Amino acid sequence: MSALRVKVEDYIATVTFDKPPRNMFDYDVYNEFKAVFTDLSERADVYVVILNSSGKLFSVGHDVAHLSKLNEDVIWKHYEIVGEGLGAVYTCQKPTIAAVKGVAVGAGLAAVAACDIIIAAEDASFSLPEIKVGFIGGTEFLKLLVPDKIARYYAYTGNLIPAYRLYQYGSVLELVPKENVDARAVAIAKELLAKSAPQALSYFKQSFNVINDERLLEKYYLEREYGKEFVKTKDFKESGQAFLEKRQPVFTGE
Repeated sequence: MSALRVKVEDYIATVTFDKPPRNMFDYDVYNEFKAVFTDLSERADVYVVILNSSGKLFSVGHDVAHLSKLNEDVIWKHYEIVGEGLGAVYTCQKPTIAAVKGVAVGAGLAAVAACDIIIAAEDASFSLPEIKVGFIGGTEFLKLLVPDKIARYYAYTGNLIPAYRLYQYGSVLELVPKENVDARAVAIAKELLAKSAPQALSYFKQSFNVINDERLLEKYYLEREYGKEFVKTKDFKESGQAFLEKRQPVFTGE
């Protein structure tokens, strides 16, 4: 069953992440993100894209049970599928607006960070908990949201980042009551359309990506080598197992 519902109205495409109960990512979801955002990037009847979610949260990220089973033989393919799925959001040639309610974790954080504009609920929160499950990746998406030194702290701890902190750092445009998040995203999309020709919006979007850092995915793929090395260790397996069992991990350095 499709995890993404797409609705196009008045040149605004709304992509709703709808995979109950927790909008969890798996390979099919990444492939769907790639297909949907690649298609929207090329559609003549779409000028702005909104990414939102159904339910009370945005996404809990990738299935940890699956991550804990990765090994050095498949790790490179894993990074490729994830990178292409999330990268399609970032490289979409139309301006993208993320509307975030609840938590946006791991791959969910990355999908939001890949968007141009972020509207968040006042009680929303974000995290990159990869270190807690023994996975290396996602730091370049986190750095789209917070300064380098702050990103290091949150990457090393996996702690939750309240939406108000991202608002303070300037990566979240507005904090609004959760019941108003989707409507506010639509209002901003309409504002963009009222201010400029659609071609100008698209060219601005593309130029921002090139000027800021057109090597986002290249950086993401650099993490594969470190991920490959860590999955060889006993501590990798202990990280994922402890997370799933909701207990404190016991690391041996092996």
